[in-house]
Amino acid sequence: MPRACRRAAAGFCVVLTMWWTATASAQLDPLLFAKRVPPTVIIVVDTSMRMLDDGIGNYYDPNDYVVSNDTAVASALGVSGATRYRRKYSLLQYENVQDAVTKFEALTIGATPDTSSAYATFFSSTRLEMAKSGIDRAVSENAGIGYRWGLIKLRQLTPAWRAPSNCDKPVRVTWNAALDSVKDSNPCNTGSNGRFGIFVPTTAATNFSLETLYGGSARVVTPAANTSASVLTVVRRGIGDASGLIPAGGGTRNYTDRPIAHALDDARATAVAAMVADTVTNRSCRNTVVVLITSGKDEGDANYTAAHDAGAIASTFLNVVASGTTKRVPIHVLAIRPAGGDVASLQTIAANSGGRYVNVTSAAQIAANINYAVQAGFSRSTDFDSGTASEYVPVSPIVGTVNLEGAKDALGNALPDTDITANPGGQPLPQRSNVMLTAGFSLPGFDGVLRAFRVYKPQTDGTKPTGWKFVNDGTRLWPDLDGRPGLAGQARTPGDPDDRNIYTFIPDGAGGGSVVAFTAANEPTLRTHLNMTSSASSIISMVRSQQLGAIIGSTPALMDVPSLDPPPDEDYGFADSAGSFAATYKNRRAMIFFGGNNGMIHAVDARTGYEMWAFIPYNLLPKLKTLEDGQPVEQFDYFVDSSPKIAEVKVQGVWRSLLIIGQGPGGTFYQAFDVTDAGMNVAPELDGAAAVQNLLNQFDAPNESIQFKWSFPNYSSFDPSYTATFTVTDGTSGGKVKLFGDLKSSATTAEKSVGFTWSDPAVGPLDGGRSTNAVIVGSGYFPDIETLIPSRGASAPKAGRALY
Repeated sequence: MPRACRRAAAGFCVVLTMWWTATASAQLDPLLFAKRVPPTVIIVVDTSMRMLDDGIGNYYDPNDYVVSNDTAVASALGVSGATRYRRKYSLLQYENVQDAVTKFEALTIGATPDTSSAYATFFSSTRLEMAKSGIDRAVSENAGIGYRWGLIKLRQLTPAWRAPSNCDKPVRVTWNAALDSVKDSNPCNTGSNGRFGIFVPTTAATNFSLETLYGGSARVVTPAANTSASVLTVVRRGIGDASGLIPAGGGTRNYTDRPIAHALDDARATAVAAMVADTVTNRSCRNTVVVLITSGKDEGDANYTAAHDAGAIASTFLNVVASGTTKRVPIHVLAIRPAGGDVASLQTIAANSGGRYVNVTSAAQIAANINYAVQAGFSRSTDFDSGTASEYVPVSPIVGTVNLEGAKDALGNALPDTDITANPGGQPLPQRSNVMLTAGFSLPGFDGVLRAFRVYKPQTDGTKPTGWKFVNDGTRLWPDLDGRPGLAGQARTPGDPDDRNIYTFIPDGAGGGSVVAFTAANEPTLRTHLNMTSSASSIISMVRSQQLGAIIGSTPALMDVPSLDPPPDEDYGFADSAGSFAATYKNRRAMIFFGGNNGMIHAVDARTGYEMWAFIPYNLLPKLKTLEDGQPVEQFDYFVDSSPKIAEVKVQGVWRSLLIIGQGPGGTFYQAFDVTDAGMNVAPELDGAAAVQNLLNQFDAPNESIQFKWSFPNYSSFDPSYTATFTVTDGTSGGKVKLFGDLKSSATTAEKSVGFTWSDPAVGPLDGGRSTNAVIVGSGYFPDIETLIPSRGASAPKAGRALY
C-alpha cells in the first residue's frame, strides 16, 4: 500500500510500505541491565502536629465546620452562602501556660467555604498532604514486585482524630478585631469572646516518651517484596481516616513533640531485619536507603534531648551489620519548609549517614527526591557502599576525528605531539580517528555522561619511514574551563542556564511553523503547547537548569569536516579544491549529536565538551512536566532515545550535512536538521572560555547554525492536549503506557502507522545524479491501544508495522 509525499525543504520522497504482521511484544526494557537487584527503600514520615502546617505559618484544622452550628462565627469569618467551611489558623502556637481555659494562640483565622474551588483541595498545602502525595507518585511509578518498600511513622500512643464534639480548646486570636466579639459555642463552647475551638489530633502520651522499639506501631509497613500496594493504601487515606497517618503528639511553646531519634532507631532496626530476611545471595548486593520526610529537627522535652542525639544515631548507618554482612544505609533527609534553626541538625543527619539533605516545598519535589533515593539504590553495590555514583555505558563507543592541535587533557595539561611532521620530509602527518566517545548516564540522578578519550598518541621512532609510530593512549579530554572542576572530563552544559541555546518548533496548524527559543520570554507562546493552563515559567526554568539528559539508547554521532575519499563528485571535491564542499568546510569544528532523556537533542562541541545547541521535539513538549517529579526507575519516562544519523547529501544541487533522528520509546516522530554550518566561524584549534562563548554566539538565534527541516509525522498533526494512561500486559516496564499528546484525527494514515521510532535512519541517493535522496526508517513497536485512543479508533491502522 504505497503512499508518497514530497518534502520540498529537504528534497526527499517518502514511501510507506505496510507489513501486516502478527502482534508483537514490547521491545526489551532498555534499562533492564541496570535493574539487577531492586533496593530496599524505607520511608520515615514525621507525624508530629506540625505536619498539618504548611510551613509558612498556617495550621490547617482537620474539622469540617457547619455554618448553621454557629452562624455568628461563620459571618465574622466572612463565610456567606455556604453550608460548610474549613479553618486555617495563622501562626498557631502554644500559650506560655496551658490549662483548662488556655492552650493555643493565633494571629487570626482564615475560612474556606464549600462554595470555593479551594475547599476540595484545602489540605493539599499541608506538609502531610505534600508528603503523602509525593510518596504516592514515587511508589506508584516504582511498584515492581521486586521493590522492597517500608514505611515508618513517629512513635505514637493511640493517635486519633478528634470528633466534632471533642474539640481542643481554646485558641486565643490576637490580631483580628472582627473576632473579638464572637466565640465558638456549638458544638465547641470556648467560654469567652475572642476564643475558638480547634481539632488538633490527640495521643495518649507524648511521642518522645515511647522508648520501646517500634512503640505505638511505628513500623507501618515492613519492607519485603511487593509491598508497594501496602504503602499506597496507607498514604492514600485521607484526613480523618483512623487507618491513615495521623499528625499528633504533645508539645509546648518551647518544643515540638517530634522524636526523630526514635524514628531513626526504628529505621535502622528495620533495615537490619530486612537484610536478615533477605537471601544470602542478595544480602550483600541489595542496597538499602532511608528517606526521612520531616517538618523539622529532632525534638522533645529537656530530658529527651539530653538523652538522644539523632546525629550520632545517623553515624551508625554508615556501617549496618546483619548476618555477617556490613552495608552502608544512607539517609536522604527531605525537610518540608523547616524553620531556619532546624536545618543544621537535619543536615548533620544526612551527612553523618552518607546521605543528602534537601529542602522541599512541593509534592513534586518530594517525589523527585524519593525517585533519586531509588536511583541511588540501583547503584552498583560497591559504588553505593563507598558513596560514589555508578556510571553506565549502554551504547557502543564511537571513534571519530577532532582537531586536537594544542588541546589539553581533562586535568588541563597540554597533550603531547598534537601537530607533527614526517622526519625526514617535513610533510604534515594527519591524526584521524583520534578521539573515542563513550556515552551513558550516572546513578543516582540519570544525568547524561559523555566522555572523550584520545585514542592514540605519536611517539618518535627512527625505524619508521615517517620517524613516528602511534601507540594506544586513552587520555581523558575536556578540562574545566569555568570553575566547575567536578565536571572536567565529561560533556557539560554552560555554567549559566541562561547561556544555553535551547529551541523547539511550534507548528502553525497548516503544515508549517517556526523554530522558537525555549525561554521564559516565550512562555506565553509555549504554554499551550506544553499543555498547561497556568504559567509554564517554572517548567521552562527547570528544563533549562538540567544537566545533559541520560543517554540510554542513543549512540552519539560525531560530525567532522567533509572527508569522503574519493569525493562523490567535483562539487564535493577535496579540501584543497577551491569552492568545493570539502574546501568550504575544511575548518569546521567537530560536533557531537545525541538524544537525551531530558527531552532534548543535544549538540556538543567536540573540542571543549560544551553543549552549544539543543532542540526539544514538538511532540515532547507536553511530556516535560513529568520531569518535575524526577525519573522513576521502573516506569522511566523516555524522551529522545534513538541514535542520530549524520549524512552528507546533495540537496537541489548543493552538498549539505543533514541530521536525522528518531525518539526510540520516547515518541513516534522522526525529525531532520541541516547541520552544515554547525561548528563554523570559530577556528577548530581554539579552546578556552572565550572560544566556548564565541561558539555559543553562533547558535543564539533560531535556525542560525542549525536549521530545522522536517518531521515525520508532521508536527502539525500532533495534539498536545490529549493525555491518557493505559494498563498493558505486553511486557512494558511497570505495565503502564502514558501518552502526553497524540496524533490528531486529521493525521494521515501514514502518520498514524508510525510506532515508537527506534530505527536508526539510513540515508542515500536514489539516482546516479544524486538529485533524489531517501531516508529509510522502520516503525518500532506500539502497544495495542489504538482503538482506545479517540483520535484513532477502530478504523486507524495498526501502528508499528511499516517501513518508510
